Amino acid sequence: MADDPQVEDDKPVSKVAIIDENYCTQKSQEFIVLKKMTKFQTNAVFQVFDVDQNLLLQADGLKWLLHRTFLMKDSHDSPIVTLHEARITDKRRWDVYEGDSTDAPDHMFKVQRTSAFQVNARLDILFLDNPNPEEGRFQIKKDDASSNTAAMYQGSRIIARVEHRNTWKNFFQGKDELKVEVTEGIDYAFVMSVLIIMGNAI
Repeated sequence: MADDPQVEDDKPVSKVAIIDENYCTQKSQEFIVLKKMTKFQTNAVFQVFDVDQNLLLQADGLKWLLHRTFLMKDSHDSPIVTLHEARITDKRRWDVYEGDSTDAPDHMFKVQRTSAFQVNARLDILFLDNPNPEEGRFQIKKDDASSNTAAMYQGSRIIARVEHRNTWKNFFQGKDELKVEVTEGIDYAFVMSVLIIMGNAI
């Protein structure tokens, strides 16, 4: 009698934990990101919700300062990372720091345009301690210049998809809405921090 077929275990998905492993998704997960301008269009507020409308992350900062800064916090108002626009550069660089710090020892990564002049929005995420920047390189880019969709990559692998939802209701309320799908094992706080920068650096 033939042996019973052996069922192979699914290979575990390797986690990509940049900010904190606690933010890694257990499975492919959908999020809603709301951006609203307040205080005479000078203050931008971002909120990240799950599909059940539970607030997960929030960030706010002054949009029109020379060097803009956003503090991203969790739902309990505890600081996670600080997003700080560098001095004016041709690639519009932003630096990301741990907690509410902007000190060099707390620097985590930087985000900047792939090139100074570009038709399709594309940002590189760079790590100072990465000896092989092309290996596992992180990028986020719009599908094309007129598209309302974008994707975030680790190398050639898509780790998040973004859809910009334009509605008249949001327009009249001064809001922008994004639907974001993050794949399994990916640090969604990292993805959201890059999306906030993208919304201010293109």
